[in-house]
Amino acid sequence: MPMKPYVFFSNSYVFSQVRCQGRVGYCVIGVITHNRFMNQVVRVFLVEDHPLTSAGIRTVLTRARECTIAAAVASHAQAVEALPHTQADIALLDISLPDRSGLELIEPCIEQGLSVVMLSMHHEISLLSEAFRRGARAYVSKHSAPQTVIRAMHYALRGQRYVCGMAAGVLLDAEKRGPHAKGYPQLTRREAEVAVCIASGRSTTEIAGLLYVSTKTVDSHRLSIFRKLKVSSALQLARYTVAAQIAG
Repeated sequence: MPMKPYVFFSNSYVFSQVRCQGRVGYCVIGVITHNRFMNQVVRVFLVEDHPLTSAGIRTVLTRARECTIAAAVASHAQAVEALPHTQADIALLDISLPDRSGLELIEPCIEQGLSVVMLSMHHEISLLSEAFRRGARAYVSKHSAPQTVIRAMHYALRGQRYVCGMAAGVLLDAEKRGPHAKGYPQLTRREAEVAVCIASGRSTTEIAGLLYVSTKTVDSHRLSIFRKLKVSSALQLARYTVAAQIAG
């Protein structure tokens, strides 16, 4: 089971407490910046069935100058009805809806030109894999800091993948529990851990903090991973990783 996330703020960063190989440490999971979307007002299509959670998300996003709520609905049926008439850039989807799974909304949202960010209290590896397989760009825990949600939206709009600290921990734990050779027969166990971090959008500095190694070691592993898996970018590695998790 992933540990309860404790989030800490500084003037410029958001930190999360993480556990790795029995030790507790901290890694940067968000950067508090201004003009993240280069002065673009991002229109958000929110699908969340819990009234208090929905109200909280709307408050957080509307306080951010670069965000506005294009529409907010509380079920799969309402989302399907509203989607064709909603002008939005990002879909922020809860997984556990009262009528059907929010995962089933990923493809319809993508067809309407929206980038998808999943927002959930559930972090099973099967849900993470299914969300990314269907085309979601980011996966964020409801326990995450508001800035982390906004950062996930930023990555999604750039066409990049992002997972919050807790979800990244789940991916790492899955690699440690299962035979990593199923997903990465060419990689060592440490390389497999680094591969999951790279695929989830972590920077070299973040990976070094999470795994308690130097940035030079991370860079060395990155070169080895790319060479062994015959990929040339983090995006290609992300696709490989999701496929490996599903196959495993």
